[in-house]
Amino acid sequence: MAFLSIVRSYRNVLMALLVVSTLTTSCKKSGGSDPDIDPREQYVGMYDGDYRITIYIGSDGLTPDVGKINVAVTKASNPKEMYFDMSYDGNVKERVTAELNGDTFTIIDKKTDQITLTPTNRVNSDYAATGSFTSTQLLLNASANALRNGTQYSKKYDIIATRK
Repeated sequence: MAFLSIVRSYRNVLMALLVVSTLTTSCKKSGGSDPDIDPREQYVGMYDGDYRITIYIGSDGLTPDVGKINVAVTKASNPKEMYFDMSYDGNVKERVTAELNGDTFTIIDKKTDQITLTPTNRVNSDYAATGSFTSTQLLLNASANALRNGTQYSKKYDIIATRK
């Protein structure tokens, strides 16, 4: 009789250990990430919104160019990069490559731009752009800057687009 009591006790202890070990090893550790999930997936899609481009000569801003923008965001072949295919008012089309870092990005393949003062007077300039994604929007800010004959020229881009 004592032998059966001891066997039942060991059986209950083994069952309890089995249940506890199964529960503790089957849970995902917090802070871990699945290497099969591509973080770019959450941002891929079509975005529609508005752009505002303002040219400055010195500190004087000219009348801003405003309009509608469509941005198609797709994954590039490099794992941290995305393509932005932008269409300004359905006419001017441009593709740039962005390097993603969390929910922020930097445009990495466009380093120069032209600031058009008149149809025949253009200033070549350095270009830099950064932006971020929110849960529903793409926000991009860019600037082109140049110094010519002692005068500072700049072009500021502001883009806010909402995911369709």
